[in-house]
Parts: sequence; structure tokens; C-alpha cells
Amino acid sequence: MATGAYIGIMDKARRVKAIYVSPEGKARKVRRAYVGVEGRARLWWGGVPTEILPLRLTREGFGIVTLNRHGIIGGGGTGGTGNVTSEVEAYDPLLINISLAPLSVARRNLGAVAAGEFGLFMGGDNARPTLQMEIFSVIDCYDANFVRTSPTILSSGRASMATAGVGNYGLGAGGLPTYNTRTLAADAFDGNITRTVLSLSGNARGNIAGASTESYALFAGGLTYAGTDQNTVDAFDTNLTRRSPTANLSLTRSMLDGTAIGASGIFGGGSRYTSARRAVADVDAYDDNLTRHIPLSLVAARAGLSAVTVDDYALFGGGLWSTTVSNTTTTYRSDVVDAYNAFYTRLVAPALSLARGTSAVNAGNYGLFITANLTSNVVDVFDSELNHFSSEAA
Repeated sequence: MATGAYIGIMDKARRVKAIYVSPEGKARKVRRAYVGVEGRARLWWGGVPTEILPLRLTREGFGIVTLNRHGIIGGGGTGGTGNVTSEVEAYDPLLINISLAPLSVARRNLGAVAAGEFGLFMGGDNARPTLQMEIFSVIDCYDANFVRTSPTILSSGRASMATAGVGNYGLGAGGLPTYNTRTLAADAFDGNITRTVLSLSGNARGNIAGASTESYALFAGGLTYAGTDQNTVDAFDTNLTRRSPTANLSLTRSMLDGTAIGASGIFGGGSRYTSARRAVADVDAYDDNLTRHIPLSLVAARAGLSAVTVDDYALFGGGLWSTTVSNTTTTYRSDVVDAYNAFYTRLVAPALSLARGTSAVNAGNYGLFITANLTSNVVDVFDSELNHFSSEAA
């Protein structure tokens, strides 16, 4: 749904408050208007949208970022050894799916973040077996008109990094510089795509979660190459000074996700190893003073979930959980969506249309949960009132 229509009057954009047509000489107010997209009528004025097309390409390990109110999905693996894509697609504020210029290098497990008025797709790997795996330092930069350039590179190649933004900076931190190592390296890029090299604290790790607030880029949790879950939380302020909160995560874990709610960053879910690797439901929030709060846990324990902020709510959707019986582990997918408000109160939102692991992004006024594996290309949409609809698989 359009957030507004504008016309130019004396070189200024003026918002259209109403549209009229004049059949038979009488003014009639337009209550709904549609445009044709790929042979289908799509609502652009009035009412509430009720449909969204699925992803053009089923993929996993893609980068995802919001730029100029568009949710952009780039790269990813398409199944099998070495099968990666450079394809980039986006959902605009009307939830219309469009194609953008492809990445300069096809790859998966790349990080994506906004820096000023640019969207960056950083690093990644080529999906080859361990000894043949290539880790990239390339950065593809999209401007507000979605023109792609490659103005700089990472300070070191790495895949599966966490991303978060603060002020005019976009940061990528941690991840895999090789298949058998992890890193503390972090790069920050400003609105001119000038790079500043930083470092996380604690142990080198991947599977970290990032969350962006007005005051901090937060990085939480993670997993070392030896398989040890971490509870470290690093906060970078608008001057890129690294700060430590009053307490780390309440539980060591990896494969969690985070987002913002009000002035706070909030992290939920994940997995940790005890006698076996299990999903957890724990939630930690950090306010503007970096004081930790422990909200009510997720309704269901799960890892590989994703988080997105939609107006007054932080949503955690989908994910995986498993059980081990007689040394046999069975993995299940979840359709649960948890919502938290700025008071850290938990609400239960409508379930996803399909139980699965997800990645989440904003497009216009909506939060989108996109399938993060090769099981489907379904997209679920939530608005600021927690109304929900979804695409059908292509």
C-alpha cells in the first residue's frame, strides 16, 4: 500500500490527500486504485494490501537490507556444491517485487547493512567444499537509486558476519575468514563509504546477532570454531567507540537474532550446547544506558529465527528446534511469531503461513519474513497492527 502520492507544485512535492474522477460530469472520490504488475492488479491507493508475490528465486545464505524503504535480497546459495547466485531482488514500499542490478560476484553467506544512503553487500563465500572454499572481501554498494558500484573492500575477506548500524555507519563484524577459523574483525563504513577498522572483544566467533538502535550498533553471542557458545555483547556508539553493557547475555548462545524496540536493542532465541545442541527461548534487552533487562522468554525455543521492527513492535519469527532420542536428532521448523513492545511486554502475533527458518527485513511500513532455506520462496508480511498475510509459493 502506498504511504502517499505526491504531485509537483512550484518545484515542491505536495502530498495528495484525495483523488477524484468525474464520470458524467460529477466528482466521485477514488477509494481504491490499482496498477498492473506482471499481469496482476496491485493496490496502490486506499485500502489495505492483501497480497505479495513470493521470491523470484529460492535461495539460502543471502544478504538482506532495507534501503530507501525497499527490502533488498541479494546473492545466496541455490543448492549443491558451488551453486551460488548474483541475483538481487527487492520489495518496494507497495510490496511489489522488482529486480535490481546483480552483484559483481555471485556468492552466499554475505552480510548486508545500510550506511548513510547506501546499501552494502559484503563478503561471502562460494559454497565450495572446505578446502576449495573461497572467502570474498568484495563489497557491492547500491545507492538510493539502486545503481551498483564497488568502491571499496573489506579489510579482510570473511563470510557469515553479523551486521548492525548506528548513526551514519554500517558495521560488519565477526564471521569466518577461512572455513576453520573465526575472527574478531569489524569494519565500519560511513555515508561516504569510508572504512574504519574496528574489533570485537572476547573470543573470535561467528553466528553472532546484530541489532541497530539510535545510539548503538550491538553485537551479541556467537560460536567459536571449537564450538563454544558465547555471551559477549559489544556496543559501538555513534563515534565508533566500543562499549560494554552492564551485563552480557544471560545465557551463552549462538544462532540468535536481534532488532530494535524503542531505544533498546533486543535479542531472542538461539541455540547452545549442553549434552546436545538445543534451541533456547531466552530474551535479553539493552536500553539506551546499556543496562540489561530480561523480558519474558519466547513462546517457543528456537534457533535460526529472525527479528524485525515494525513500528511499535519487535517481531521474532520462525526458526528451528530439535529433539534427540536414543542418539537420533530430529529437527523441526517453527511458525511461531513473538512480538515485544517498548516495555518488553510479550504478545503473540499471528503464525507464519509456513513453518521455516527465516530472514527478516523492512519494506515500506511492513516487516517481511522471507524463507531462509531452499524449502520454499514464501514471504510473510506484518503491518504495524500485527495484521498478517503471505504469498503463495511459486
